[in-house]
Amino acid sequence: MKNRDSIGVVLFRITGLFCALSTLGCDAAAGPVPRTFLVPDDLPVIANFGQSVAISGDVLVVGAPGDDHAGGNSGAVYVFSKSMTGDWVFRQKIVADDASAGTSFGASVATDGETIFVGAPFHAQAGANSGAVYVFERVTATQWQQSARLVGMDTVGQDRFGASVAATDGAILIGAPGHDFFAGAAYVFEGNTPGPWVQSQKVTGDNGGGFGNAVALDGDRLIVGAVGELSAVGPLTGAAHVFRRNGGQSWTLEAKLIPDDIATLDRFGASVSIRNDLIAVGTVCEVSEVNPCEAAYVFRREANQTWTQEARLALANPGFDRFGESIAVGCNFVAVGAPADDALCGGGVGCDAGAIYLFQGVGNAWTLVNTILASSAGDRMGASVAIHADSVLAGVPGDDQFCRAMPICNSGSSVIVENLAPGLDCNGNGVSDVCDIADGTSADANMDSEPDECSVSVPAASQWGTVGLMLLVLIFGTLLWARTERVALPGN
Repeated sequence: MKNRDSIGVVLFRITGLFCALSTLGCDAAAGPVPRTFLVPDDLPVIANFGQSVAISGDVLVVGAPGDDHAGGNSGAVYVFSKSMTGDWVFRQKIVADDASAGTSFGASVATDGETIFVGAPFHAQAGANSGAVYVFERVTATQWQQSARLVGMDTVGQDRFGASVAATDGAILIGAPGHDFFAGAAYVFEGNTPGPWVQSQKVTGDNGGGFGNAVALDGDRLIVGAVGELSAVGPLTGAAHVFRRNGGQSWTLEAKLIPDDIATLDRFGASVSIRNDLIAVGTVCEVSEVNPCEAAYVFRREANQTWTQEARLALANPGFDRFGESIAVGCNFVAVGAPADDALCGGGVGCDAGAIYLFQGVGNAWTLVNTILASSAGDRMGASVAIHADSVLAGVPGDDQFCRAMPICNSGSSVIVENLAPGLDCNGNGVSDVCDIADGTSADANMDSEPDECSVSVPAASQWGTVGLMLLVLIFGTLLWARTERVALPGN
């Protein structure tokens, strides 16, 4: 079996997943589709390429904290963007300006398309393993340049500042789960591109336990996972804390999420994701525990601004698959990573091929609509996952595409899988119709799952040439007929 520390990446376009549960008229069989591997040509052995992933617009970012360009685990990040033909193309390998061994630069990544944020949780700027986050600004269409290195105002050794990072709309959220003797904290930085990033607030939990091990940020809300938080049920039950921006740079606790079936050692909050009025949270158990407890939970914000549990997502036959180790929520779907999944090997213990499970929500009901399996044992697909529009980007641990001939490679790879179902993006904005409607970008008055702008009887831009030609033919024919009639009249 391959070393569990190796990483790869895979990207899926999941528009076809909506077919089975909608009236879009596309092929309901959203089965396997061709995969295109993305492998940078300078990956070293045990690069951990794909330990972290992020995607926004036409930019895809992959962390490789095991890269050894400046010593073991000095780390690097690889940036891809889309070409004019729609292909993902490697653009740049970015590294820290003070790169050194053991910092794990790239352990976490985030991007808004223009700016890239990279966590190095074992950086020693403020003491051993104090951590740091680097900011890279886009300077050309295909190049980024470091503009800042961030630490918290009270960051000290063992904080692991940058273990998790999220970004959106001029704000960065950075987790430091080791802060204050592992009680944990998360830091909000505000800024603009270009411009300085300034710490505006530090948020903490109320019962200790690695607060900041996972973070997510969307608009005026942020969510922080705390896998080790205590509860009345027992230790390590975990929790997810939701904070809301109250104007300016002030964030206050809005809700503390705990599932209705919480149990000791659940580690709820291992992964978190938020988009609009949906939050998804994962739990992860340890193999040493008696009963598997992996699950993912979906919470929805109601009209009165309260958050309620809507669904519990789990496998039919759980078996320490680490289902929920990574999670991402889209407009009405959730992608859950299970990097220790053994389905590829028929359930064989220790296979650790991994998988991505995709759930779609219709109303308040969530259904498993597709399962994406890894290519081989030891791949550990699903160590990380991200969503943008109708594409899912996932880490694939253990994929040895770059150096299969070596007995121990573990460099990692990246894979793009696209299912381009025609007719699902009628307005041509690059986002599936289902997401346009769910996000409120498009209206759907007649509830036919097609944006109203596509239902109006007005020719699309691509049809105006044909319409114009037809009008010219009609006008020319009319003039010709009129001339013929005039010639035929007596006295003319």
